[in-house]
Amino acid sequence: MAYSQLNNVNNSDIPPAQQTSQQIHNCDHSSQDSQTNDQYTRLNDSTSLYLTNFNFNRLDIQEIFNTLKNKFGFQEDNSRNMFDYLMCMLDSRASRTNPYQALLTLHVDYIGGIDANYRKWCFALGFGGNVDSENDLQDNEQWNKRMDSISKYPEEMVRQLALWLLLWGEASSVRFMSECLCFIFKLAYDYDKSSKSSQVQLLERDYLDNIITPIYRYIKDQCYEDKPKDHAETIGYDDINQLFWYRETINSIVFQKKSDSPIKNIMDVHHSKRYLKLRHVKWDLVFIKTYKEKRTWLHLVVNFTRIWIIEFTIFWYFMTYIILSLNKHKLEPAVQWSIVAIGGAISTFLMIIGSICELFFDPLRINLILIQLLILIIIVFIINFVPIYIIMKDPTSSISLIVEKVKHFVLLLPIMLILAIRIVQFQLDFGSAFLDVNCISHRYYVLLLPYSFIFEYISLITLLCYQNIFVQKFWA
Repeated sequence: MAYSQLNNVNNSDIPPAQQTSQQIHNCDHSSQDSQTNDQYTRLNDSTSLYLTNFNFNRLDIQEIFNTLKNKFGFQEDNSRNMFDYLMCMLDSRASRTNPYQALLTLHVDYIGGIDANYRKWCFALGFGGNVDSENDLQDNEQWNKRMDSISKYPEEMVRQLALWLLLWGEASSVRFMSECLCFIFKLAYDYDKSSKSSQVQLLERDYLDNIITPIYRYIKDQCYEDKPKDHAETIGYDDINQLFWYRETINSIVFQKKSDSPIKNIMDVHHSKRYLKLRHVKWDLVFIKTYKEKRTWLHLVVNFTRIWIIEFTIFWYFMTYIILSLNKHKLEPAVQWSIVAIGGAISTFLMIIGSICELFFDPLRINLILIQLLILIIIVFIINFVPIYIIMKDPTSSISLIVEKVKHFVLLLPIMLILAIRIVQFQLDFGSAFLDVNCISHRYYVLLLPYSFIFEYISLITLLCYQNIFVQKFWA
């Protein structure tokens, strides 16, 4: 089965194993020495349908871990632990399929599959194919071809998995920042590919001391140093991780030493040398606050905009019905329907207020918010132009007669608008619901990027409960 085909199948669709579980576990599990524990011999079984042309066994996997340990300066204990961890995962999957399929599906889940976070990150930043490409379908095809070619070489898949696990094993608190870890893996893998034949070795603990520790100390200083600043100014895990969501912010990763060299940031360095330069980054100049957790009543506007719109528009239609029923014979029919139609403009106006207030909390999304404001202003103009013209200028004009003829449409349009932009989350309406790295241009994907990693929207009922709790808590 090809690598790309595994992106569209479940584990139950994978062919069953050709050997029994007893053959897979034909070993002495009581042995504590990883050098003599031969419980994974099936990876070298020449009778396996998928490994007929490969001579690749447990010792080869262990050798890859040792090579990476010496090359990147990982700790000995981390290397042994991650080796056992990988072998346990392979053994578990091989008990249900076969050794090759176990390795392939594991690589799909971690690195190259459609649901792998690393793949999503690569496409989000333009690393999935040609960075300047406008054809993302072509980039997706290139990615699948590259993964298909890698799937023909088990040692390459194991090397990528081993490198990921070794980086994760010593990542400390950085492992909670998944896109940051993706960035480190990208740099490490580029360095590994370009210097596989190199005999250069780093000292043990080099990765922990020079790559992870500077980021960890920055987090520790932000959280534990006694500084007279509010938590809205404290840079936390989410702020640091969000730096690695955008190509533009990654380009701001600068070095400690200032010089006249044209190389100003890490992305100016050749991709094969970026990992070694990562230790020279001045993280104090890189990380910024991406979301400001301010204690303010503006949260009622930003977080509960949908609720306010539903309440205000229902109130508007209710009061309009009462007023028009009392003054039915005093107003022209076109004026009556125009007053009703303004209800859609009220909902859009409240959305504009919510978007403006959001600028105080999420400065990193300023481009998307400005686009939202532009679209909303256009919608307000379209909805209000005809009703205001009829009410203020000429209730008996030809436009008024047209409005009277299509009065049901005039009433239905604002109601549909309210339902569309409030019961459904606002970002969904403007395209992020259909966000797919395979079919959306990179320039637009950057604007909608956050929703590729946090694509969950709170239900309207839950939001209403939160609003009531918020008001009751702070109103007292």
